[in-house]
Amino acid sequence: MGRSHTHEWRPLDEDDPVFEDGAAIFRQQCDHVEILGSQTSSRHDETFYEEGAQCPETQHIRMDMRTLGIGDDTFTFAKCVNDWFSRNEDHEDFETVESAVMEIEQAMRDGEGEIDEIDPDATHGRVVAEYNDITAIYTPNGVEE
Repeated sequence: MGRSHTHEWRPLDEDDPVFEDGAAIFRQQCDHVEILGSQTSSRHDETFYEEGAQCPETQHIRMDMRTLGIGDDTFTFAKCVNDWFSRNEDHEDFETVESAVMEIEQAMRDGEGEIDEIDPDATHGRVVAEYNDITAIYTPNGVEE
């Protein structure tokens, strides 16, 4: 199947996004199917399509954690939480931030957390996840919160 269509992205599975390593990761595949022909049944009042090849394209959109709220405290990361971890091992709040990141990611994987906002746009998207008193905001790489 040649690239003769505009990709029609849909989630690869219902677990999107996946929360891991300080990121919300969307896995998507193109839903475009080549239509080879069609027939209309007046008896069923329905059109039946003969389908050809399906587009095999997939994409991943990574949004890094840029802001982390823990109770009344808010941490904003210049690049992402992983960059902050690599530069702040001696920071007084390192263990608090690390624990909160692990807690919210595990809660999201277990289906216990809530997604308050979700937009998988690779340029301007945003995900806001909450669990207990933790709020994490994820944006595409390089997008300021």
